[in-house]
Amino acid sequence: MKHLVWALLAVSGVAGAQSQPFDFTLPFPDAKLQATVRYSTGEGDALGAQQFVALNVPIGTRVVLMATSNVAYQHFHGSLYAAAQLDAMADVVRFSGWHLAVDAGVRRHYDGSALALGRVSLSQTTATWTVAANVDVAQAFSGPEFETVNQIFGQPVQRDLSPYRTQYFGSVGATAKVASAVSLGVESMAASGGRAATVFVGPVASFALPGGRARLDVSGGPFLCFAGNCDLAPDYTVIGRYDMPVPVRQVGYTVRLGVSVGL
Repeated sequence: MKHLVWALLAVSGVAGAQSQPFDFTLPFPDAKLQATVRYSTGEGDALGAQQFVALNVPIGTRVVLMATSNVAYQHFHGSLYAAAQLDAMADVVRFSGWHLAVDAGVRRHYDGSALALGRVSLSQTTATWTVAANVDVAQAFSGPEFETVNQIFGQPVQRDLSPYRTQYFGSVGATAKVASAVSLGVESMAASGGRAATVFVGPVASFALPGGRARLDVSGGPFLCFAGNCDLAPDYTVIGRYDMPVPVRQVGYTVRLGVSVGL
Protein backbone atom coordinates (compact mmCIF):
# COMPACT_ATOMS: atom_id res chain seq x y z
CA MET A 1 0.00 0.00 0.00
CA LYS A 2 2.85 2.42 0.86
CA HIS A 3 4.47 1.93 -2.55
CA LEU A 4 1.16 2.57 -4.31
CA VAL A 5 0.65 5.85 -2.46
CA TRP A 6 4.14 7.07 -3.44
CA ALA A 7 3.49 6.09 -7.04
CA LEU A 8 0.29 8.09 -7.07
CA LEU A 9 2.06 11.07 -5.55
CA ALA A 10 4.65 10.90 -8.32
CA VAL A 11 2.00 11.38 -11.01
CA SER A 12 -0.20 13.74 -9.03
CA GLY A 13 1.25 16.76 -10.77
CA VAL A 14 -0.37 15.77 -14.07
CA ALA A 15 -3.51 13.98 -12.90
CA GLY A 16 -6.53 14.79 -10.80
CA ALA A 17 -9.14 12.81 -8.88
CA GLN A 18 -12.80 13.34 -8.16
CA SER A 19 -13.84 13.52 -4.52
CA GLN A 20 -16.15 10.51 -3.97
CA PRO A 21 -15.16 9.33 -0.51
CA PHE A 22 -18.18 7.18 0.33
CA ASP A 23 -18.18 3.39 0.51
CA PHE A 24 -21.88 2.73 -0.11
CA THR A 25 -23.18 6.00 -1.60
CA LEU A 26 -22.40 7.10 -5.15
CA PRO A 27 -22.90 10.76 -6.12
CA PHE A 28 -22.79 11.84 -9.73
CA PRO A 29 -19.37 13.48 -10.32
CA ASP A 30 -19.22 17.27 -10.26
CA ALA A 31 -18.73 19.40 -13.38
CA LYS A 32 -15.06 18.40 -13.71
CA LEU A 33 -15.67 15.03 -15.34
CA GLN A 34 -12.56 12.93 -15.90
CA ALA A 35 -11.42 9.32 -15.99
CA THR A 36 -10.48 8.19 -12.48
CA VAL A 37 -8.88 5.04 -11.08
CA ARG A 38 -9.31 4.12 -7.42
CA TYR A 39 -7.60 1.51 -5.28
CA SER A 40 -9.08 0.59 -1.91
CA THR A 41 -8.09 -1.88 0.77
CA GLY A 42 -9.65 -2.71 4.10
CA GLU A 43 -10.74 -5.13 6.76
CA GLY A 44 -14.21 -6.29 7.75
CA ASP A 45 -16.11 -8.62 10.03
CA ALA A 46 -16.89 -11.17 7.32
CA LEU A 47 -14.32 -10.21 4.67
CA GLY A 48 -10.65 -9.67 5.45
CA ALA A 49 -7.78 -8.25 3.40
CA GLN A 50 -10.21 -6.66 0.94
CA GLN A 51 -8.76 -5.33 -2.32
CA PHE A 52 -10.78 -3.15 -4.71
CA VAL A 53 -9.90 -1.55 -8.04
CA ALA A 54 -12.40 0.77 -9.74
CA LEU A 55 -12.19 2.63 -13.06
CA ASN A 56 -14.63 5.44 -13.93
CA VAL A 57 -14.71 6.76 -17.51
CA PRO A 58 -16.99 9.67 -18.52
CA ILE A 59 -18.86 9.59 -21.81
CA GLY A 60 -19.74 13.20 -22.59
CA THR A 61 -21.00 15.23 -19.64
CA ARG A 62 -23.93 13.10 -18.48
CA VAL A 63 -22.79 9.45 -18.53
CA VAL A 64 -20.09 7.68 -16.53
CA LEU A 65 -19.06 4.07 -17.18
CA MET A 66 -17.77 2.24 -14.09
CA ALA A 67 -15.85 -1.04 -13.84
CA THR A 68 -15.04 -2.58 -10.44
CA SER A 69 -13.17 -5.71 -9.39
CA ASN A 70 -12.68 -6.95 -5.84
CA VAL A 71 -10.97 -9.86 -4.11
CA ALA A 72 -11.03 -10.76 -0.42
CA TYR A 73 -10.52 -13.62 1.97
CA GLN A 74 -13.89 -14.59 3.40
CA HIS A 75 -13.48 -15.51 7.07
CA PHE A 76 -16.95 -17.00 7.34
CA HIS A 77 -16.39 -19.71 4.71
CA GLY A 78 -12.58 -19.75 4.85
CA SER A 79 -12.14 -19.12 1.13
CA LEU A 80 -11.23 -16.45 -1.40
CA TYR A 81 -14.08 -14.28 -2.59
CA ALA A 82 -14.08 -12.32 -5.85
CA ALA A 83 -16.48 -10.41 -8.07
CA ALA A 84 -16.46 -8.02 -11.03
CA GLN A 85 -19.01 -5.34 -11.87
CA LEU A 86 -19.78 -3.16 -14.89
CA ASP A 87 -22.40 -0.41 -14.79
CA ALA A 88 -23.26 3.00 -16.18
CA MET A 89 -24.65 6.09 -14.43
CA ALA A 90 -26.63 8.70 -16.39
CA ASP A 91 -27.33 12.21 -15.10
CA VAL A 92 -30.96 12.56 -16.20
CA VAL A 93 -32.12 15.71 -14.37
CA ARG A 94 -30.17 18.77 -13.14
CA PHE A 95 -31.76 21.47 -11.03
CA SER A 96 -30.31 24.16 -8.72
CA GLY A 97 -26.96 22.39 -8.56
CA TRP A 98 -28.49 18.96 -7.82
CA HIS A 99 -28.01 15.83 -9.95
CA LEU A 100 -30.71 13.16 -10.23
CA ALA A 101 -29.01 10.16 -11.80
CA VAL A 102 -29.91 6.54 -12.56
CA ASP A 103 -27.50 3.63 -12.63
CA ALA A 104 -27.81 0.13 -14.11
CA GLY A 105 -25.32 -2.68 -14.26
CA VAL A 106 -24.44 -6.32 -13.75
CA ARG A 107 -22.15 -8.15 -11.30
CA ARG A 108 -20.54 -11.55 -11.72
CA HIS A 109 -19.58 -13.48 -8.57
CA TYR A 110 -16.79 -15.97 -7.99
CA ASP A 111 -19.28 -18.85 -7.74
CA GLY A 112 -20.73 -18.17 -11.20
CA SER A 113 -23.80 -16.30 -9.99
CA ALA A 114 -24.82 -13.03 -11.63
CA LEU A 115 -26.88 -10.07 -10.43
CA ALA A 116 -28.67 -7.18 -12.10
CA LEU A 117 -28.14 -3.87 -10.29
CA GLY A 118 -30.17 -0.66 -10.24
CA ARG A 119 -29.68 2.64 -8.45
CA VAL A 120 -31.23 6.10 -8.18
CA SER A 121 -28.86 8.81 -6.92
CA LEU A 122 -29.60 12.37 -5.77
CA SER A 123 -26.49 14.46 -5.08
CA GLN A 124 -24.92 17.88 -5.02
CA THR A 125 -21.24 18.78 -4.89
CA THR A 126 -19.91 22.30 -4.24
CA ALA A 127 -16.49 23.75 -3.42
CA THR A 128 -17.13 23.19 0.29
CA TRP A 129 -19.41 20.17 0.68
CA THR A 130 -20.88 17.03 -0.90
CA VAL A 131 -24.21 15.41 -0.07
CA ALA A 132 -25.73 12.32 -1.72
CA ALA A 133 -28.53 9.81 -1.23
CA ASN A 134 -28.95 6.47 -3.02
CA VAL A 135 -31.68 3.85 -3.34
CA ASP A 136 -30.42 0.50 -4.67
CA VAL A 137 -31.88 -2.85 -5.68
CA ALA A 138 -30.05 -6.07 -6.56
CA GLN A 139 -31.67 -9.06 -8.29
CA ALA A 140 -29.79 -12.35 -8.70
CA PHE A 141 -30.77 -14.01 -11.99
CA SER A 142 -28.35 -16.92 -12.19
CA GLY A 143 -26.37 -19.06 -9.79
CA PRO A 144 -26.89 -21.88 -7.30
CA GLU A 145 -30.44 -22.48 -6.15
CA PHE A 146 -29.41 -24.29 -2.98
CA GLU A 147 -26.54 -24.40 -0.51
CA THR A 148 -25.42 -27.20 1.79
CA VAL A 149 -25.08 -26.37 5.48
CA ASN A 150 -24.31 -28.36 8.60
CA GLN A 151 -26.73 -28.65 11.48
CA ILE A 152 -25.66 -28.72 15.12
CA PHE A 153 -24.98 -32.45 14.99
CA GLY A 154 -23.07 -32.22 11.72
CA GLN A 155 -25.80 -33.54 9.44
CA PRO A 156 -25.68 -31.79 6.03
CA VAL A 157 -28.93 -30.27 4.79
CA GLN A 158 -29.89 -28.15 1.79
CA ARG A 159 -31.32 -24.67 2.11
CA ASP A 160 -33.23 -22.88 -0.67
CA LEU A 161 -31.51 -19.62 -1.66
CA SER A 162 -34.35 -18.24 -3.79
CA PRO A 163 -35.96 -16.08 -1.04
CA TYR A 164 -32.72 -14.07 -0.80
CA ARG A 165 -32.31 -13.24 -4.48
CA THR A 166 -33.78 -9.71 -4.26
CA GLN A 167 -32.29 -7.15 -1.88
CA TYR A 168 -32.84 -3.44 -1.26
CA PHE A 169 -30.50 -0.75 0.07
CA GLY A 170 -30.63 2.91 0.96
CA SER A 171 -27.73 5.18 1.89
CA VAL A 172 -26.98 8.82 2.71
CA GLY A 173 -23.56 10.48 2.89
CA ALA A 174 -22.28 14.01 3.43
CA THR A 175 -18.88 15.67 3.79
CA ALA A 176 -17.82 19.27 4.43
CA LYS A 177 -14.43 20.90 3.89
CA VAL A 178 -12.88 21.79 7.26
CA ALA A 179 -9.46 22.81 5.89
CA SER A 180 -7.96 23.50 2.48
CA ALA A 181 -7.08 19.83 1.97
CA VAL A 182 -9.37 18.04 4.45
CA SER A 183 -13.05 17.09 4.30
CA LEU A 184 -14.90 15.30 7.10
CA GLY A 185 -18.33 13.74 7.13
CA VAL A 186 -20.54 10.76 7.85
CA GLU A 187 -22.27 7.99 5.90
CA SER A 188 -25.20 5.75 6.80
CA MET A 189 -26.70 2.73 5.08
CA ALA A 190 -29.65 0.37 5.63
CA ALA A 191 -30.16 -2.97 3.88
CA SER A 192 -32.99 -5.49 3.79
CA GLY A 193 -34.32 -8.30 1.64
CA GLY A 194 -31.69 -10.93 2.40
CA ARG A 195 -31.52 -13.14 5.45
CA ALA A 196 -31.01 -10.15 7.74
CA ALA A 197 -31.69 -6.43 8.01
CA THR A 198 -28.64 -4.28 8.63
CA VAL A 199 -27.73 -0.68 9.47
CA PHE A 200 -24.33 0.99 9.09
CA VAL A 201 -23.20 4.42 10.33
CA GLY A 202 -19.62 5.64 10.25
CA PRO A 203 -17.29 8.62 9.78
CA VAL A 204 -15.61 9.63 6.51
CA ALA A 205 -12.39 11.60 6.03
CA SER A 206 -10.97 12.73 2.68
CA PHE A 207 -7.53 14.31 2.19
CA ALA A 208 -6.13 16.06 -0.89
CA LEU A 209 -2.60 14.74 -1.38
CA PRO A 210 0.25 17.14 -2.24
CA GLY A 211 -0.51 19.04 -5.41
CA GLY A 212 -4.24 18.58 -4.93
CA ARG A 213 -4.43 16.06 -7.76
CA ALA A 214 -4.88 12.79 -5.86
CA ARG A 215 -6.99 11.97 -2.82
CA LEU A 216 -6.75 9.70 0.19
CA ASP A 217 -10.06 8.54 1.71
CA VAL A 218 -10.49 6.83 5.10
CA SER A 219 -13.79 5.42 6.36
CA GLY A 220 -15.27 2.77 8.59
CA GLY A 221 -17.69 1.99 11.34
CA PRO A 222 -20.01 -0.64 12.80
CA PHE A 223 -22.66 -2.78 11.14
CA LEU A 224 -25.66 -3.58 13.31
CA CYS A 225 -27.83 -6.58 12.47
CA PHE A 226 -31.26 -6.05 14.00
CA ALA A 227 -33.61 -8.52 12.29
CA GLY A 228 -33.46 -11.91 10.61
CA ASN A 229 -30.70 -14.50 10.80
CA CYS A 230 -27.65 -12.53 11.94
CA ASP A 231 -25.50 -15.67 12.22
CA LEU A 232 -25.24 -16.22 8.47
CA ALA A 233 -24.07 -13.81 5.79
CA PRO A 234 -26.43 -13.52 2.79
CA ASP A 235 -25.38 -15.21 -0.42
CA TYR A 236 -26.30 -12.33 -2.70
CA THR A 237 -25.46 -9.25 -0.66
CA VAL A 238 -24.64 -6.25 -2.83
CA ILE A 239 -24.37 -2.97 -0.97
CA GLY A 240 -23.63 0.19 -2.89
CA ARG A 241 -20.49 0.13 -5.00
CA TYR A 242 -18.98 -3.05 -3.56
CA ASP A 243 -19.88 -6.46 -2.20
CA MET A 244 -20.08 -6.35 1.60
CA PRO A 245 -21.72 -9.24 3.48
CA VAL A 246 -23.56 -8.24 6.64
CA PRO A 247 -22.07 -9.22 10.03
CA VAL A 248 -21.85 -12.87 10.99
CA ARG A 249 -22.94 -11.75 14.46
CA GLN A 250 -25.17 -9.03 15.90
CA VAL A 251 -22.42 -6.44 15.48
CA GLY A 252 -19.75 -6.24 12.79
CA TYR A 253 -17.46 -3.61 11.33
CA THR A 254 -15.68 -2.36 8.22
CA VAL A 255 -12.57 -0.15 7.87
CA ARG A 256 -11.26 1.07 4.52
CA LEU A 257 -8.45 3.13 3.03
CA GLY A 258 -8.59 4.31 -0.58
CA VAL A 259 -6.50 6.35 -3.02
CA SER A 260 -7.94 7.96 -6.16
CA VAL A 261 -6.05 9.51 -9.09
CA GLY A 262 -7.18 11.00 -12.39
CA LEU A 263 -5.95 9.72 -15.75
